Amino acid sequence: MKLGTVWHSFRFRIVILTTLGLWALLSVWMYGVYRLVLTSRLNEVDAQLSAAGYQMIPVMLFHQRERGIQSGEFQPELWQRLLLAYDRSGQRIDLNADLPETDLDVLGRLIPESAPGMEEHGGPPPGDPNDPGSRTQGPGVDRFPEMRVPPFLQLDPAPVRPRMEQFDTELEPVTVELSNGRWRCVAFSGAGVRFVLGEALDPVYRQSKDVLKLMAWLNPALLVLILMVTWLVVTRALRPIREMTELAGGIDADRLDVRLKPEMVPSEFQRLVDVFNSMLGRLERNFYQARRFSADAAHELKTPLTILQGQLEQEIAQEETGSSRQQSLSSLLDEVARLKHITEGLLLLALGDSGRVRTYQQDLDLRQLVEEIANDYEDSGLSWEINPQPANPVPFRGDKVLLMKAVQNLVSNATKYNRPEGRVRIEFQEEGRQLRFRIGNTGPAISPEIQPHVFDRFVRGDSSRNRKVDGTGLGLSIVQELVRIHGGTVALLSSQDDWTEFEVVLPRE
Repeated sequence: MKLGTVWHSFRFRIVILTTLGLWALLSVWMYGVYRLVLTSRLNEVDAQLSAAGYQMIPVMLFHQRERGIQSGEFQPELWQRLLLAYDRSGQRIDLNADLPETDLDVLGRLIPESAPGMEEHGGPPPGDPNDPGSRTQGPGVDRFPEMRVPPFLQLDPAPVRPRMEQFDTELEPVTVELSNGRWRCVAFSGAGVRFVLGEALDPVYRQSKDVLKLMAWLNPALLVLILMVTWLVVTRALRPIREMTELAGGIDADRLDVRLKPEMVPSEFQRLVDVFNSMLGRLERNFYQARRFSADAAHELKTPLTILQGQLEQEIAQEETGSSRQQSLSSLLDEVARLKHITEGLLLLALGDSGRVRTYQQDLDLRQLVEEIANDYEDSGLSWEINPQPANPVPFRGDKVLLMKAVQNLVSNATKYNRPEGRVRIEFQEEGRQLRFRIGNTGPAISPEIQPHVFDRFVRGDSSRNRKVDGTGLGLSIVQELVRIHGGTVALLSSQDDWTEFEVVLPRE
């Protein structure tokens, strides 16, 4: 099946477009989840760094005044996060020997050159005795209970603790690229304290990438799942349309009174059903009128043509033999006979269309019936072949008169449209409850443009358009109608290379 044909499928387009839309939304959602996980982890790291920074401020301040900064006085998790610090004089203190000089320069640029809240001599402002946040004698009450002050700081008889409002210069967390990977860093500067805390981001990005890889693996599976579910949903939604199509496909010339039920389809298609039913109603009325016209016209013409035929025969009998008048009357009689034959055919077709053809079922030998008709054409100069041999009876139950007319039309066509000294072959084949009757003849082939319409009324092949071959264009239409009355079918098997063959299939009781 070509891609263009597939794309014209309404169900295919709905499924593909819906699947792609849902898959795109799902992919965006997955990426959003990845970014949310990454942002959440970064916020968590920022919160941890901020809390650790405020825990280290009083400790670093005390050590700068009393002992100097030494790693042994810090909690291990705090010391691991402390990447860079400056003493009161502004000298950089190398706290992490693993960091190269280039990394320390990068970290140093995170801290402003001058720290707000520092005096010219480099120390913090003195404590205010009226400020409950400062301590002048003994351990004071901590305004910020979230800050953990080490015990040795509380035992100091007179430690100087700056007001925490002076540490409002915590800078925004930033991500920097160091030699050993990406780090999330926060710089603190104020009251003589300047340092940088950091947390390695490789584990954070690794965890986020694991989530992204999992989603990438799930994405194709979800795409297939969405495709299957969408296909099932659309197929179920279009089921009423298929049922309506099947019902409409069963409407033929004999069932124009059938109507589609609007309640069998969704509301979006009910207007279509109403329009279709209205069209069927108009078609039924017009078709019924056409049938009545054909039947009435054929019936009304039959009697006058019969009378005209009788009068012409009387006039011909009274004229001198061989006279020009007699020849003219003979020509008129031939035309009247032809009109009468067309009228009888139209009347038979009209009765068949309306289902008013009366049949008289009886047991027949179809082979004997065909041989009797073929014997009437023995002097045609054609070679006849009836198979199989030897001649065995072919029993069939049907209307003898109607079957004889159908077979006579087929045999007549096989002889009229044959070539001189041509051949006619008739075959019988019994297959279970079916009887196949084939008749083929030599002669000019039927035009490919005409072959699909050979059973239409008043359609004649190229070889029969001249008046040398008598014909009305109703013979095969009558054959099709008579075979249909018996529950069978007739078809043109082939017409090429000097051979034309028809097949009649009849059901057997």
